[in-house]
Amino acid sequence: YSYNWLKEHFEQLPSLKNLADLITLRVAEVETLQKVDENLNNIFLGKIVSIKRHPRADRLWLAEVSLGKKRKYQVVCGGINLKEGMLVALALPGSKVKLHNQGEIIEISKSKIRGEISDGMICAPNEIGLENLFSEYSEGEILDLSSIANSSDIGYPISEVLGLNDTLIEVENKNITHRPDLWSYLGMAREISAILDLPLKKEKDAKPNRIISSQVNRRNLKVKVLDRDNCLSYSIFSLTNFKISPSPFWLKRKIFLAGHHPINNLVDLTNYIMFEFGQPMHAFDRKKIKGSTLIVRSAKKGEKIRALNNQTYILTASDLVIADQNNPLVLAGVIGGESSAVDDSTEEAILEVANFNSVRIRKTSQRLQVSTDSSKRFERKINPLWTKEITANLPNILPKIFPEAIVKPIFNYQSNLEKTIISFNFLDCSKVVGAEIKSSQKILGRLGFKFQKEKVVVPVWRSDILLKEDLIEEIIRINGLDKVPSSLPRIILRSDIDEDKTLFFIEEMKKFLALSLGMDEVLNYSFFSEEQIKLFGFSRNNLIGIKNALSKNQIALRSSLIPGLVSNLQKNQYYFKQINIFEAGSVYLATPGDILAKTGKKEFLPEQKLMVAGLIADCSLDRLNLFLTAKGKVETFLNYWRVKFCFKKTKHPWLRNCLQIGDFGFLGELDSRISYQLKIDCPVVVFELDVQKMIGQIEREIKYFLPRKFNLIIRDIKLKLSSDISYDEFLKDISRIDERILKVEIIDVFQDYFTLRLFLGEDDKNITDQIANEIVEKVRKKLLGMLS
Repeated sequence: YSYNWLKEHFEQLPSLKNLADLITLRVAEVETLQKVDENLNNIFLGKIVSIKRHPRADRLWLAEVSLGKKRKYQVVCGGINLKEGMLVALALPGSKVKLHNQGEIIEISKSKIRGEISDGMICAPNEIGLENLFSEYSEGEILDLSSIANSSDIGYPISEVLGLNDTLIEVENKNITHRPDLWSYLGMAREISAILDLPLKKEKDAKPNRIISSQVNRRNLKVKVLDRDNCLSYSIFSLTNFKISPSPFWLKRKIFLAGHHPINNLVDLTNYIMFEFGQPMHAFDRKKIKGSTLIVRSAKKGEKIRALNNQTYILTASDLVIADQNNPLVLAGVIGGESSAVDDSTEEAILEVANFNSVRIRKTSQRLQVSTDSSKRFERKINPLWTKEITANLPNILPKIFPEAIVKPIFNYQSNLEKTIISFNFLDCSKVVGAEIKSSQKILGRLGFKFQKEKVVVPVWRSDILLKEDLIEEIIRINGLDKVPSSLPRIILRSDIDEDKTLFFIEEMKKFLALSLGMDEVLNYSFFSEEQIKLFGFSRNNLIGIKNALSKNQIALRSSLIPGLVSNLQKNQYYFKQINIFEAGSVYLATPGDILAKTGKKEFLPEQKLMVAGLIADCSLDRLNLFLTAKGKVETFLNYWRVKFCFKKTKHPWLRNCLQIGDFGFLGELDSRISYQLKIDCPVVVFELDVQKMIGQIEREIKYFLPRKFNLIIRDIKLKLSSDISYDEFLKDISRIDERILKVEIIDVFQDYFTLRLFLGEDDKNITDQIANEIVEKVRKKLLGMLS
């Protein structure tokens, strides 16, 4: 979103930084703030005072350029359209340009060209990054601003003169994928208005003129909507008494700020309405429509259409088209056709404002692999009642672009849709939040909702609001999530775990990971991307592929939670030096499970497992200390639930220093190869546990021991241990060496080394250091014999 464009909707707005913070907190995450004019520094509007031939170059000129206030510069220039009195963009020493639109950006300096001093450079559009704004310029032509700027602007920065002293607020698209209204400036302005409680500027009503005629032009064209299930509204207008030409500069600038390049006044009009209001429009050339009827229908199998992108598409009956009596003219909601496109010779244009079934548009767009600004909006389900609002605004917009044009309505169809009305009690909001929000009705009012007793009428632009829970979310969001009072959840202590209550166990398990171990829960999609499959070395044969995947990031069901956690780390490592995250969810294996796919047939669905996985990364710790920290978290977690387990060194394809945890999980360092490819700079340890198997290892009986009467001595032994030794049997063998060894634990395993802890004592007297040393030596000799 252009900051200056948003400001046009208000009398005043907060500073750019404050506004971006508010959008992030209340609407969607702002990814970056990008200055539009960051490459226009030290470039000014100048006036060519005089021109003369370069004495030593036939194709070069010596131009004297004035920046006002007696500031004049001599510039050597080869522009083919130079003339005295022209207003130009003058780049002075220190500015950065792309010389002749070739190579890298260079910094301008005072220089000699063929023996003549040049104090700067008179720029062409493509040399200062404005080729999309001034696409009509040919090679060798310098930028002529005489029709845009005034003499009073001479000497001012070119960014101010062109209105490009602006910043783009880039919002993460995924956050607003369910909000088609926010794919427009008016939609975002409404959100800002509600957040700040600032009124939107009201557009002055257009003065009565010829722009919209009350007379319906039925002789011009007829319309038949044959597929009314998929065409929810359809209106067309006839536009005459106009000429295709370049757009006024204010419109060209808006199209440029929206990331497109201006084409002509008619095409730019349709794009402007899409960017400003979020409603795609289309324009036909009337003389290219064969016959007197436009037909909205399903395509015929095998029908072809040559689209505006110069591609020919073969259609099926699932596609929706706008056709004349011979052929399809438009792939409805997706892309226009070449055969009916407007051009410089167009004398009468047919303007279309319509709404189509979002599912139908999405399927066509995906099947044909054609994604346009129009299809992206229709796919997100624009409310069909919104077309009335658009047509009502045409009298305020068209005169600014076509002062002499005449517009006549031809056809208007609206499906039998009513506004969404939701029964709502404002007390429900307080119950959900846990505190009263006194301004909840005012918040909804500021968002455009209306009220009928105990019912709320949803505005036509909010197709995403269907339930009372949606209304509560709107109130909380605009009021501010930071204002919701926080309180610690109750932790219910239970004496045992019912094996049948797996979901309850998972919830309690997540609470322990979050509250006791300080880990943050994440939720990821249940898919692998192509990149993840290659990076982690998964075999395609062991994965369940997705037919008709929505994107390359969702081509197979996940068989592990770890890649998703690593992706979370990669995206957040620049903001946090310590990351402790976990996820509990399902993984899917290509092997058959125990759930029948079809009743009466011995065909089973793929195996599905409930897993919990964690990731710990800390730039302040070395590998060893981080490994011990992660291992300690896992031990604390398992001991809390009284899970029987032991560690055993093992190997893993994308981990190093990996420990197997019983028969239900593993713990290890992320391999440096993966860290390098993902540009992860800190050490990373991950773990993953099979929840069902872990529940099976829970000890049901709690054993109690009487306090010891005599002392206890603890001794540690550090040894190198082979990875093929069973830790369980190994510990039992050590316990049998001497009856005074009361307990044996492995307290540390790292790389090929482990630390053994011995608890030594006697039942009838205190044990001495001498006896403890003898036992340790006895164990050491036994170990050397066992490991040799």
